[in-house]
Amino acid sequence: MSSAGMPTTRLTPPHPQWEYHVISLNTVGLLSANVDIQSLYTRLNELGQDGWELVSAAPISAGQGYSQEVLFVLKRPLR
Repeated sequence: MSSAGMPTTRLTPPHPQWEYHVISLNTVGLLSANVDIQSLYTRLNELGQDGWELVSAAPISAGQGYSQEVLFVLKRPLR
């Protein structure tokens, strides 16, 4: 109720709640990764069909131009 005693209507939807999923992809190589790209496409598409959305991908550096892994962060509405 409003302060005037009138019913109120929410004009904006409530904030969605999310669940998150992280994939760690080990990589090998100097300045470039040795990764099976087709397998990565397949896995991301499978997760997308299940409602997951990729929101970030971040390389984890081992220094000197080497990448140890890439982290992929996905989210979907909480079920």
